[in-house]
Amino acid sequence: MRSLSEKLLARKIVLHGSAAAGSSHKVLCPECSHTRRNKKDPCLSLTIDRDGDNAIWNCHNCGWAGTTKWDDQPERRPRRGPPVRPKDTIERPTVEVMQWFAERQISAEVVRRNKVGFVRKHYIAQLEREVPCIAFPYYRDGELINVKYRALEAKAFAQAKGAESIFYGVDDIADIGDGKVIIVEGEPDKLALEECGYLNVISVPDGAPPKLREDPRDDDPKFEYLRNCAEQLEAVKGGFILAVDSDAKGRILEEELARRLGKERCWRVRWPDSVDVPVKDANECLWEHGREIVRECIEAAEPYPISGLYTWNDYEDELRALYAEGRKRGASTGWARLDESMTIAPGQLSIVTGIPNHGKSEFVDALVMNLAQRSGWCFALCSFENEPEEHIAKLAEKRIGAPFWDVRRDA
Repeated sequence: MRSLSEKLLARKIVLHGSAAAGSSHKVLCPECSHTRRNKKDPCLSLTIDRDGDNAIWNCHNCGWAGTTKWDDQPERRPRRGPPVRPKDTIERPTVEVMQWFAERQISAEVVRRNKVGFVRKHYIAQLEREVPCIAFPYYRDGELINVKYRALEAKAFAQAKGAESIFYGVDDIADIGDGKVIIVEGEPDKLALEECGYLNVISVPDGAPPKLREDPRDDDPKFEYLRNCAEQLEAVKGGFILAVDSDAKGRILEEELARRLGKERCWRVRWPDSVDVPVKDANECLWEHGREIVRECIEAAEPYPISGLYTWNDYEDELRALYAEGRKRGASTGWARLDESMTIAPGQLSIVTGIPNHGKSEFVDALVMNLAQRSGWCFALCSFENEPEEHIAKLAEKRIGAPFWDVRRDA
């Protein structure tokens, strides 16, 4: 059985101090701290249980939460039979279906190319009844693998029972070569990007997970479509543009995809979020802003952030402050002429070196006293060359500016 420290380190959670039973801690979040402007803010709250064996945590910035309680429990997964093929007969899209797409600025030509159809009734669990549905067929190598059903009367979905989970539109990236693949969060978003001239688009089949996974395992059932399309994804040489929804769940999906596909191979899209007409996905951007703005957003995709790597604009605010306020200086050494060359700042390592018996220790003692008097700093001193009482006497001399004895006793 692993220790609590080992369990936490497996999640890149680093405790500073004793991991005492029942204690609480504030630490850096391995999921979001590296992306924040204030990277030193300990936004992850962690509590160790009374036995000291496990811990729970929650990040007040990104919402990442979890526990080590189940780490040592054997995992049980339900057995699943082989995938089944859809049985519903998909009809040609009705006038109502075509009107639904027209309202979203998606043309009949794009609808027909993607073989979107209609079923007269399909059971939707959210509505608790059978209803007329738009049918989005999922093909792989030309074979019908799955069908996604979208109720015409409400935003409610279902998939063919027992069917294999794959990307929507995966056949459209079969010959992508060195190009990039765009990944979106819904079938209408894929069709909207096709309307804007992009065929190299696939959609995840069932949206975003409710929260970020603690451990991005390869066998996670939520991301089964990645495994089922592994061959197609491995053939992509140019990388992936993540053009998912801009809401909180979309950010979670974006992170999950990036860390599974490789952040160094990913770019991310930012949809318009101004007070004018903010939108959250490709389809909304199409009908609110038009094709050109959609294309601008895709072409302006930014490299996905990687921990420890930064671009100049990550420091834009600091650069502006440096220009306006000048270089920030540390505390005065107590000697004006020396301050022209150096000051002392918290967090910095200052090394004093030189020829033996030339006054290094005396200089450091004087510097310490100056910082204590002028700036209120506190120090812990360790001097191997002085007995404690003699060292205190030397510091006292510098504090009051007078010799400890009128006549030195060791003369």
